[in-house]
Amino acid sequence: MGKMPAYGPSARSSQHSGGPGRRYERAGLAADWQCVVNEVRAEHRRKTGFMSRFNEVVAGLDSSKKRSFLERAKVSWGMPQAEGKQ
Repeated sequence: MGKMPAYGPSARSSQHSGGPGRRYERAGLAADWQCVVNEVRAEHRRKTGFMSRFNEVVAGLDSSKKRSFLERAKVSWGMPQAEGKQ
């Protein structure tokens, strides 16, 4: 059986309201959030797919707005883009 994309839904759901880090900060628990981040990084450091997505969540990035490789390549090659893309 192949790998299941288990991290996507949980990572996406954590982006609402500015991400989990912002929620911890609003609750006055910024130090606790940093402990969670450090523990996850230590325990899952070899899970490269998970860690790249986790680091985006920690940084508060919204991957739904991230351009695909093809879109980025077209920009770097100076090719015209589809309507509505920037």
